Amino acid sequence: MNADEIFQTAAGANLQRLKSLLNQVGTTAPEDYIDWMQTSDGGEFVVGEKHVCLFPVDTIILVREEGEHEDYLPEWLAIGSDGGGNLLVLKRNVSTAELCFIDPLDVDRRVQMGQTLTELCSTLRESVSSRA
Repeated sequence: MNADEIFQTAAGANLQRLKSLLNQVGTTAPEDYIDWMQTSDGGEFVVGEKHVCLFPVDTIILVREEGEHEDYLPEWLAIGSDGGGNLLVLKRNVSTAELCFIDPLDVDRRVQMGQTLTELCSTLRESVSSRA
């Protein structure tokens, strides 16, 4: 992953809980996301001026159990945010990971970020350099 800054927690996630959750919702997570979560239960990274926050497993489970996004994001699993209101989501019921940012106030407005965290970083870097 080619982030400029990385902030990880001291402990990795409970991978059994994470994999169980992914199986329940029928989604595939990128291998580098699983690797990240194994090292750090959530955390943050920065690419240029773009900030990405990955939720801890317990937060992902709690948000899902409370149904906070189920009504308007039934096809997606929220795994993080950009710190500015957009959710980082994984597409549900697919065999290949798909990462997108979605504005919860306008769910039709989503931005495809790639299939891995590495691709997400590259997409963010391209968007920053295209504005320069």
